[in-house]
Amino acid sequence: MLILIGAVFASVFLYNKQLNLEAQKVARAADEKLLENKKKCAVDGEKWAEEYLRQESAVARDHQLAYWDEPQFHFSVGLGTCLVRTRSVDDRSSVRDTMIYQHARVTDVYANRAILESAVILTQDNSTTDRTLNEKLTDVFFEVRENLPRAQFVKRADGVMAK
Repeated sequence: MLILIGAVFASVFLYNKQLNLEAQKVARAADEKLLENKKKCAVDGEKWAEEYLRQESAVARDHQLAYWDEPQFHFSVGLGTCLVRTRSVDDRSSVRDTMIYQHARVTDVYANRAILESAVILTQDNSTTDRTLNEKLTDVFFEVRENLPRAQFVKRADGVMAK
């Protein structure tokens, strides 16, 4: 009888150990797939960002694309896609007036569409002496329904890039 009880306990122990090994194997495969997706996203995101920078530079025309943030790449597990966060600044200021266009977006690379976007014009506030800039949303056509003010864009972009 004791041998039978010992055999049952040994069988249960070995069965649980096998289940644990299978769970570890599945988790390891998921980790490897996530790492593979992150690497692919970095490569695909870099290619997409290079083309996007070329297009943005062409739009700037006579003015210079004064500043281009280094693109940020993120494979979103929650969305199951590659995201790229970009921001460009087009300085169209003259000797007398400050006029800066800033365009920021988070793009789903695989769908090739923006999921968040912010386009603003920054102008000097002539009513102050501290060189404060006024922010005005541009009225250009966007891929998304909502053009976000800079602060709101940053908050939402930080959230989506962390998922």
